[in-house]
Amino acid sequence: MNILQLKGITKEFGKNVVLDDINLDIHEGDLYGIIGPSGCGKTTLLNTIIGFHEPDEGTIQYKFDNNHASKIIHKNLRSFHHYLGYAPQYPSFYPNLTVKENIKHFGYFYKIKKNNLTTNMNNLLEFTQLKEHQKRLAKNLSGGMQKRLDLCCSLIHKPRLLVRDEPTDGLDPLLQDEMFQLIKEVNSHGITVVISSHNLSGLESICNKVAILHEGKLLKAGDLKEMKKNHQKEEIHLSSEEFTPQFLSEVRRLPVAQIIQKHNRLIISTTNIKETLDKLLILIEKSDVKIDDLDIKKVSLKRVFEHFTKKW
Repeated sequence: MNILQLKGITKEFGKNVVLDDINLDIHEGDLYGIIGPSGCGKTTLLNTIIGFHEPDEGTIQYKFDNNHASKIIHKNLRSFHHYLGYAPQYPSFYPNLTVKENIKHFGYFYKIKKNNLTTNMNNLLEFTQLKEHQKRLAKNLSGGMQKRLDLCCSLIHKPRLLVRDEPTDGLDPLLQDEMFQLIKEVNSHGITVVISSHNLSGLESICNKVAILHEGKLLKAGDLKEMKKNHQKEEIHLSSEEFTPQFLSEVRRLPVAQIIQKHNRLIISTTNIKETLDKLLILIEKSDVKIDDLDIKKVSLKRVFEHFTKKW
């Protein structure tokens, strides 16, 4: 089911066009990554999705029930926010309240019944490993724990859609990985997730779909696996003091898409890395050429991102 549909979304601030004719479909169960360089419009896009900004042109429709027609978010904000969990890039909790008091506050905001609130809160404290810290003031938590508290507050009402803006900002690599895995687990419980981040490898590890923004324009959006398959080839990088003409001739007979020689480095692009590598290793073993280094560059979200943005 298509739960969010963005049609022709344009947003301007003064004469600055921040979002330019954005069209995007988000389906139930998606874990959708929004990527792009700083200032490309990621945060503005998320703020428009959640209803904080109203688009100057276009509409965003939502539908969480097949038995009901789609509704326009900006005409039905109260209804939409019942389904939405949101955490901005910067802390949304109250620093002088305890962990437990913060979660309760958000529960009261969503008018959750007392028994349900207690159950939901205890489950979230366990899930985020904050149970032992529930009586601590939020301002005294570490950065990683504060991010987990934000996650708790955004999930207390059991939303159908979770929107997170840079959830790993300011965290060390280990804590970033832990946060990404928490978000992946949230998604595994049936909650659709839309997340922006500069950590491309982290997004690649959890997202099934991505949207690439650049200067307010949507360059590409869709299934990440298909995007990697269709727009990039895997590469084998070889280094040697000298590649003989005979060796280069033999390499060109292998199942390769492209060969680029840069001084003492050979870059072999292929759509079938296993077959090409197997035959290349046999060739190297029989050849007199001494290979100093062999490195495999697999298709990654980073390379896909670079492929699309370098055109600009």
